[in-house]
This record gives sequence, C-alpha cells and structure tokens, in this order.
Amino acid sequence: MLKNKKLLLIILISLIVVIGLIVGIVLIVINKSEEPIIEERTPEEIEGLEEEDLENNFKKRFYSIEYTEDKNEIVSKGYFYDEIKDNKYSVKLNIPQINKETELTKKINKEIVDKYGNKLLDVMNNDNAYTIYNVDFITYKYKDILSIIIKTVLKEGNTVQRTAIEIFNYDIENDKIVTLSEVLKEKNIEKTDVQTKIINTIRDKNTNSKNLAEQGYNIYVRDIRSDEYLIENIKTFFIDEQGYIYIVFPYGNNNYTQTMDVIIIK
Repeated sequence: MLKNKKLLLIILISLIVVIGLIVGIVLIVINKSEEPIIEERTPEEIEGLEEEDLENNFKKRFYSIEYTEDKNEIVSKGYFYDEIKDNKYSVKLNIPQINKETELTKKINKEIVDKYGNKLLDVMNNDNAYTIYNVDFITYKYKDILSIIIKTVLKEGNTVQRTAIEIFNYDIENDKIVTLSEVLKEKNIEKTDVQTKIINTIRDKNTNSKNLAEQGYNIYVRDIRSDEYLIENIKTFFIDEQGYIYIVFPYGNNNYTQTMDVIIIK
C-alpha cells in the first residue's frame, strides 16, 4: 500500500513538472509572436524618410496660416482681399510685406503687389470663365536670411488647376538677395554634390512619371534636359530654421499642373 502511494506521488509530481514545462513553452511562443517586427533600413532609406517628412511638413504649413499685421515684425500681411462672386470668381489673397525701408525692400514689395494685384484685376475682369485664385505666404528665417515663400493656386474655367511658388531670399544684414550658390558656399556644401543629387532625384521621379503616363494617367512628365535644374538658374529655394536647404521645382509656374518637386540638402 505504501509503495502504491509513493508511486502515485511520483507520477503526480512528474505530471506537474511536464505541465509546467508545456505552459512555459507556450508563453514563450506567445510573447515572441507579440514582439514587433522591426524592419532594418539602410541609411539611404532612413534619410529618404526623414526628407519626406520635412517636405510634407513644409507643404502642410500652407493649410492653416495665422498672419500677423504687426509692422514691428520683419514680414507682415501687407495686403488682403477675400471675395466670392457667383458664377464669376472666388479669390482670397494674403500678400506679404517686408517691414524694412530700403531701396531693395521697396522694390520687392512693389514687385509683389504689382504681380499679384494685376492678376487679381485680370480675374475680376474676366467674364469668360469661373476662376479660383488664392495666394498665401509663409516665411522662414535662418540667421540673417529671410525666406518668403508665396504660393498661388489658380484654376481658370475647365483648365487644370495649377500651383505656383515664388521665393525671395533676403539677407537682412547686408540688404541683398542671396543666390543658391552663395548659400552653398557659406555652408561649405559642394555644388557638384548638390547638382548630382538634383539630377539623380529628377531622373528617378521622371522615370516613375513616364511609367504612369504610359499607363494612361494624366501625369506631368519632366524634361530632365531643362536648364531649370542647373544650380545657377535656381531661384526657388529657401532655408528653414534648422539650416536645411529646400530646393523647389514648382512646375505650375509655367504649366497647368500642381506637380512640385522638393529636394532637401542638409
């Protein structure tokens, strides 16, 4: 009888140990299955994702802008017009003004008002097609360089909506417009490296556009042989507060398209 009890106790202990081992194995499997899968990315892929975030943040800044009319600020809203006229037009203009009295700033302010004001008059006097005309601006300041980015959205009748960008890079201290070449030199960035990045990026984007166009999509196809991609011809660039250079190719400046390329140099 005593032997039977000892045998039963041994069997019971063995079962408990086996069950414990099984439970432990199951828990390990469950925990491993719940661990997040981490994709390993190359430095180039990480860099690409960071630049994509920066580009998206730049574009989102135009969604909800709070303009100041304080003339003590270096840039403020100098002119505003907002009107909707049934069957004729919808216009909303926020035009910047540099609040510094020099011959150059007066010239820039006049150029801005003349350009966008004259287009406003054209829209209001056009009886041929319903027109949407919106102008907004944002600014960045890096050291003494003030960047004013003016965005225009224009749709006239049945034509494709176009998005245009104009940028002024004003050196506050030296009262001058700065060029991309000057900025690259100041930041010790090799022009050849930047030119190579521009050409390679545009070539890749153009290949994708051509493939989509061949499938029947209405896609803007870039002309990679264009002189607009040469550094000495690029005026649409700006510098953000971190010192990153954004080179913008707004194809809507000269074409009926909203397509825009943004290349970021860190």
